[in-house]
Amino acid sequence: MLGHLSPHCAVITEVEYQRLTRACDELIGRPDAPQEIAAVPWLHIINEVPFILSAYSDVLQETVRITARMHQSNPFVSVRNLSQHPAYHFAQFMKGFVRSFYYRDSRRIGHPGLGAPALPDLGLAKADVVIVTWLVNRNHLDGTHDFYFGEIQERLKKRGLSTLLLMRNQSGFHSPELQRKALRKGSCARFLLPDTQSPRAEVDYLIQMLRLRIYLRTLAAKEPVPYRRRLYLKVSELSVLTPGLQNLRLHQQVQTVCRKLSPSVVMTLYEGHAWERFVWHGAREANPQTLCIGYQHTILRKNSHAMKRGLHPGRKGYDPDVLFALGEITHRMLENS
Repeated sequence: MLGHLSPHCAVITEVEYQRLTRACDELIGRPDAPQEIAAVPWLHIINEVPFILSAYSDVLQETVRITARMHQSNPFVSVRNLSQHPAYHFAQFMKGFVRSFYYRDSRRIGHPGLGAPALPDLGLAKADVVIVTWLVNRNHLDGTHDFYFGEIQERLKKRGLSTLLLMRNQSGFHSPELQRKALRKGSCARFLLPDTQSPRAEVDYLIQMLRLRIYLRTLAAKEPVPYRRRLYLKVSELSVLTPGLQNLRLHQQVQTVCRKLSPSVVMTLYEGHAWERFVWHGAREANPQTLCIGYQHTILRKNSHAMKRGLHPGRKGYDPDVLFALGEITHRMLENS
């Protein structure tokens, strides 16, 4: 037995867990599915921890619904908060859409349809290595080292390599308030990614996910197996929520940066989340020869599914070329998965 779906329902068995992970992976890898299918975090099952599995209760058990609110800022957990009405996520989209007009001067990454990509002056024409990380506290901008990657930029500089640290904002403050302080020029450049793109880009992301929603609901209508039908309908509900849209935005931002600065290596965290794979895919869209690296920065469990499986060959370009493990034990676990 792996864990409870909720305090009020039965224990999920390993057989049920494997059935769920297999169904999610098969949906991601369907040849006829839009590539945006991989942007839905819910389909990337992290592990067997009960609070993670509770997000899948209404698929595994038709009568179960989760009502407890979970106040967490993790992009995966935000999808799990089933008590939030769809109107909440529509309001989030509208807030971002309005900000895309209001903070026009802070949008430093352009959309392909709006002319040449726009980046701030970073003091370098090419970055050998691009690193994508989180900004979890605005006070971290005061230091020279990154919260996750430490002094890696300084170490690479000593080897004659230029780097760009792209920070995703999870500080609780809007990016325009922090971008001036976050910006660092030179061979150890740093840049805080915008919260929004252009209005046109934001609408494009929503249209892409609405098309995915239509695809999933059509698939569900034709599906004779109740279990899979519930799964397809669930993913269709989640497809237009904020985290999926954020992944599409990140994909475009990374792609634009890589086309501008032509990095040989793109590195980010590796914890099993969907956004990590969109970093690597975005880099490869700019240059298929880019070496993509994942840095394990979380506990590896026996059933850490999303970290132990790749999306290839169903979805090409979403897996890292190299994984940096925390130690010999996790290295063996990943190597044998």
